[in-house]
Amino acid sequence: MRKLTSLGAAVAVLLLTVAWHSGIAQAQYPTPSGNLTVATSQTTALVGGSVTVSATLRDVDGNRLASHSCILHIANQPGSDASVTPANANTDAAGVVTATVYVGRTPGIVAVRVTCGVVTGSVDVVAGVAVGPATAPASAIELPSTGSGAGQQSGGTDVTVVLGMAVVLLALGIQAVRARRPRG
Repeated sequence: MRKLTSLGAAVAVLLLTVAWHSGIAQAQYPTPSGNLTVATSQTTALVGGSVTVSATLRDVDGNRLASHSCILHIANQPGSDASVTPANANTDAAGVVTATVYVGRTPGIVAVRVTCGVVTGSVDVVAGVAVGPATAPASAIELPSTGSGAGQQSGGTDVTVVLGMAVVLLALGIQAVRARRPRG
């Protein structure tokens, strides 16, 4: 009996030493029994619009799993009125569950999470506002001369607004936010 107690103490010390040196250990229990691929009909939608989300459930061998219960919900949103319909559904004969996501009335990224048993997947949809085409001003805007120092005056400058740069900067900002958001 004494050997068993000494062995138990040695194992406890070893486990504590490993935990102390390596930080916090984490494990998912039970182990996931497959994977879930979540996709959208489109990655962007106008504010107040909807997209279709579909999730395909597979076992560890890649076979599609039918008749499994899934929960669909908004994991993150910029406002408070985004929604998923239906919120609960079963996978069909092809292992797919489909729902409609209303992105709400606030521009930003809407994260949709789907959980089927112990397997979880998510997808992001960008809710944006419509922007009209960029147009040049009807006439050139005459800027006042500040003088050239040599008695000559400037003839004026045409000012054009380039909306393309704003769109590119917005897209880069959205990518930066998505890259920093932890997946889970």
